[in-house]
Amino acid sequence: MWAESVKSIFKYLIGGIVLLALLLMLGVFFSFYSIKKTLRPMEQVAYAWSQAFNEKVLVEGHSIRLESKKITELALIKRPSKEIIKYETLWLGSKKSLIIVGHFESKAGFDLEADFSLDIDPKTLDPVSFPKAKILSVELLKYEVFYSEDGVLNKLQVQDQEKAIQMLLEKRREGAENSDLKAQAEQLLYQRIKDLKEGQRISPAPRDSFL
Repeated sequence: MWAESVKSIFKYLIGGIVLLALLLMLGVFFSFYSIKKTLRPMEQVAYAWSQAFNEKVLVEGHSIRLESKKITELALIKRPSKEIIKYETLWLGSKKSLIIVGHFESKAGFDLEADFSLDIDPKTLDPVSFPKAKILSVELLKYEVFYSEDGVLNKLQVQDQEKAIQMLLEKRREGAENSDLKAQAEQLLYQRIKDLKEGQRISPAPRDSFL
């Protein structure tokens, strides 16, 4: 009788140990599944951002950052434009005039020189605060002297054309800064990230070129 009781207790003990082991295994499995399920969307976001920036992106909790900076800036959009400047000077009542037309290409995007990191909303997977775009370059492709006139005593010099071109560049730079080009770059990056996450592709606007 006593031997049977010991046997029964031992049997229940073994059964309890097996049940506990199974519960532990299930707990580990569900914990792993839960963590994996939580990380998967962030990994998708990191992949989308790495494709957009062509750089490796690290996931740190609900934040992402560029692991390295092989490039210092990311140009996303470029826009052709035309600018006209009228240059005049008056000396001893004698006026000289110069009108120059410039053809430009302006690029907007993101400066990666500083530490680039983003906090991601775990619910929407969108950035909590979006990076600000910058005008990265304003390039003068070519220019034409539309009109020039010497004064009787005040003749046009090479320096006059150089000054006029400098004024032209400054005017176009100011125009690019005040345009919607930076907003377009930010919208493009946001849309590109969204499309990469969803596996879609977008088409550029007619007057702009997406890089």
